Amino acid sequence: MRSPTAPPPAATPPAAGATPALSAAEALAATPFFCELSPVDLARLVPDLEEFHVPSGAAVFREGDPGDGLYLIRSGTVAVTVAEADGTQAVTTLEAPAHFGEGALLTGAPRSSSAVAATPLTLWKLPWDRFDALLHDQPRLAVQIAAELSRRLSEVTHRLTTSQQDVAAVARAAYGVLDPSSQALLRRLSIFARFDITLLRTTLGETWSEVPFEHLVEEAVFFRPVEPAGWFAFLQEPFRQFLLRQLRVEVGERNVNAFRRRAADALLARPDADPADAMDLLQSAGDWPRLVRVLEERGATVAERDPVRVEAYLRSSPERLLWSQPALVRLLAESCAAQGKLEQAIEAYREAERRTRSHRRAPLAADDQRALAKLYERVGDQESSLACLHRAMEAGGDPDETAACDDDGQPRSLTEPPTDGKRNGRAIRLRARLPWWRTYGTANLALVRWRRPSIRALVAVVILALVAAGWFLPPPPGLPVGGVRVLATVAALIGLGFLEILPDHLLGLIMVAAWVVTGTVPAEVATSGFSGSTWFLLLTTMAIGAAVARSGLLYRGAVELVRRLPANHQIRCLTLAGLGLLFSAGMPSPPGRVMLATPLAQDIADTLRYPPRSQGTAGLALSTYIGFGMMGPLFLTGTTGGLIAYGLLPPEDRAGVNWISWVVAALPTCLILFALTMAFLVTRYRPEGNEDLPAETLALQRRVLGRLSRDEWSAVAVLAGLLVGFATQAFHGIDPAWIAVAAVALLFLLGPLDNATFEQGVNVSFLLYLGVILSFGRVFAHVGLDRWLSEQLGGVTGLVGGSAVRCLVVVAVLAALVGLALRPSPIVLLLGVALIPMAASAGVEPWVVMFTLILANNLWLYPQQNVLYQAAYYATGERAFSHQQARPLAFAYAGFVLVAILASIPYWRWLGLIG
Repeated sequence: MRSPTAPPPAATPPAAGATPALSAAEALAATPFFCELSPVDLARLVPDLEEFHVPSGAAVFREGDPGDGLYLIRSGTVAVTVAEADGTQAVTTLEAPAHFGEGALLTGAPRSSSAVAATPLTLWKLPWDRFDALLHDQPRLAVQIAAELSRRLSEVTHRLTTSQQDVAAVARAAYGVLDPSSQALLRRLSIFARFDITLLRTTLGETWSEVPFEHLVEEAVFFRPVEPAGWFAFLQEPFRQFLLRQLRVEVGERNVNAFRRRAADALLARPDADPADAMDLLQSAGDWPRLVRVLEERGATVAERDPVRVEAYLRSSPERLLWSQPALVRLLAESCAAQGKLEQAIEAYREAERRTRSHRRAPLAADDQRALAKLYERVGDQESSLACLHRAMEAGGDPDETAACDDDGQPRSLTEPPTDGKRNGRAIRLRARLPWWRTYGTANLALVRWRRPSIRALVAVVILALVAAGWFLPPPPGLPVGGVRVLATVAALIGLGFLEILPDHLLGLIMVAAWVVTGTVPAEVATSGFSGSTWFLLLTTMAIGAAVARSGLLYRGAVELVRRLPANHQIRCLTLAGLGLLFSAGMPSPPGRVMLATPLAQDIADTLRYPPRSQGTAGLALSTYIGFGMMGPLFLTGTTGGLIAYGLLPPEDRAGVNWISWVVAALPTCLILFALTMAFLVTRYRPEGNEDLPAETLALQRRVLGRLSRDEWSAVAVLAGLLVGFATQAFHGIDPAWIAVAAVALLFLLGPLDNATFEQGVNVSFLLYLGVILSFGRVFAHVGLDRWLSEQLGGVTGLVGGSAVRCLVVVAVLAALVGLALRPSPIVLLLGVALIPMAASAGVEPWVVMFTLILANNLWLYPQQNVLYQAAYYATGERAFSHQQARPLAFAYAGFVLVAILASIPYWRWLGLIG
């Protein structure tokens, strides 16, 4: 847990090194809307909690303060109060375990109440930014918080209502013992929401008497002083309504309304009075014509401070008065807009326009059309905004306001006056030839905005044109017609996928459909990737990874390892990376691993009080990224790329590859790469300050996590059985895909996996895309494209000259160049299909080619190149490191990949993978 940077008033941080009572874990879990969170989510919150001790009588925050965080009560009692003119009003009392302060965080408004320690308090504060991130990650929490606030409001309302009824009963009893003159005066005061002596003297005339009024003030039972000085208001609205009913019985409804109109006149005649009080009286009297006149004259002033009140006046006015007065329509729209209700503001103008047209009158005037244009622009409807400006011109506005684009075609604000040289050339030419003021149709012509096609769209058209040409042009020598068509569509898939015209999986399915419909490839060949065991292995390992993530096993393991380590930055970095190396065996989704683990590195950095983007924070986060993201190729099931490569291997080579043989062959390369990268990382990214990790934070995280849950034990057992099944494939001969299917079934039966987790964890669109990619091996062989590509690479074969070193350098460089252009993608593995014959001339086995492609393609020389890097960067809220900080590691890693591959050649010769 972090110590506070800005403690609440009168709060003191806990003593340094003091270990909090472990009952704090129960207090956290017992918080109403946190009890729904998983133990892992609760443990993630712990490092962000700031602990305070507040003495009795001190304020945690005051009414009007900005909302800075959510407060959790570990021990003690908090009194929540609101300010009144004559003091404070108690709202509620909260005891541990409870929370408060969330209302201001949800609305963004200042604190609506004060929180004062009724007894000595121990509090946790969850800062606003972490609370906001929590709501983003857990949308259901917002609903739970709203429900909790509603429940609390209901309790307070019931309590206050009961209190008000008691006070009103006391007031009625006191009223019953008053003398008749005081009772009569009190009844006449009930027409006012607020009043002073001057207003009463002017309104009541001969019936006014100062002596009874002073007696009523001394009673202090009926009304109380309010701001400004000298004004009063009734204590309880129910008692005021009781007096109003008595007054109606005495003088009749007509005379009551006459009192109200006279009081409104008196208020409007006084410069120091609030015109809203006069509007209240006119509304109660039902004097709508006079209320409308007052709104036209003074409504804008009242709306500046209270737009809700003005909107209520206007909504209650008769429609014939509201919609026939342009000033009232404009005031209604401005009141709605001031509250952020832009759609309702627009609807006010539109309703007024519909009603005026129905009476065959002119549409909204120029000023209203311009105001409506501004509203449309604020909601992003540029077309409607431009149309309103054109109607404003027709109504008598400035014709030059139609310029909607600069000379370069870029849109500009439609409500700002255009500058010289910044007018839409086409609009000017249209006005020159067809004057806009002569016909409405001409104005509509000016609404046409000519958009230049984007560069991306033009490139897509060029790609499709080339595909069409390749589809019908004669094939090159040695390549069948089917090979030309497959090559053209694969090139289109790569190009359109890079341009992101359509999702990759949809492009792939369209390509398969084109092959089958045109008879280029039989359906069973075009969809062969979906029927192989590799596709099922991909699906099941995704589900297993989702179950491991849901169980919390990964986070628990990281916490336990860090807790047992010495307070040394280098050891922490190596441990986080090593933990990722181990988890890569059973969780095949690198982005999922990175997204789960990188926030833990940020949590550790926060507890160590490393500043954001400091060298220490960057070192922890980048170590986690390397271990959990980049070391997956060590295992067959560590990356989807490994599984795809396995599926693309020639059948005779695939038969000799299993989970154990993959690990044995990849181990030296990955260990060399890991050692070089981590040596560079711990040397380059050293913390600037203290390396001690607060023991109480880890202790609290362990207590929140609790003992291993049933789901975690189940995940451990199934993972262990899965790895044993993979490792013993040589003995039982069962394909890994069917072992993984059995593991998924067990996870469903034991509980770690359910339908929701399965659907969230299995990326169906990605599986569809990979099924298309896995089909390429048989498709290429069917149309003879693999042989033709091998012949075209004859020049590369000559360059290799039978040297394994030169062969692997060429493969690595080609993979890196493809990754620079297309980013890491399964497409690069198709290059391996074409390079396998060339590598065979140098005595290099297909597995080595595919493994080299996987490593050399998975770089991040620029930030947008690698989705794993982006996952690590954004998983910490962009707080762990900057792109500039990570750039030296990116270039060093690229060099280390080549060094590790070349250093593994002797070992691969020993294994027989290189002749």
